[in-house]
Amino acid sequence: MLDYFKRISFNILAFIYTLIGEDYNRLNYLDKAIKYLEKAIYFNPNYYKSYFWLGVIYSKQEKFEKSIELLTKSLKINSSYKYTYLYLGFNYNKTEDYKKAIEVYE
Repeated sequence: MLDYFKRISFNILAFIYTLIGEDYNRLNYLDKAIKYLEKAIYFNPNYYKSYFWLGVIYSKQEKFEKSIELLTKSLKINSSYKYTYLYLGFNYNKTEDYKKAIEVYE
């Protein structure tokens, strides 16, 4: 039973840290956003939105390869979040991998 509550607590913490990371991203405090999103992943490595937002931030920082890695990880966890495809295609476009960009957009 204790293990169940620990897992639930970790999921809640991951959700809260992801929300804080999203807000810091919107305020353009990218380093703080990264810190909170990495904490979220520590508490729940299976929460796709943490990877998604980290991918968005690394894309903003023009770290496209890192962004692609994180967005791909997000898609492996949840392949139905449409915004991940948009950012992934954008990043492939920025790395001039147009074939993969087209595949992602289709």
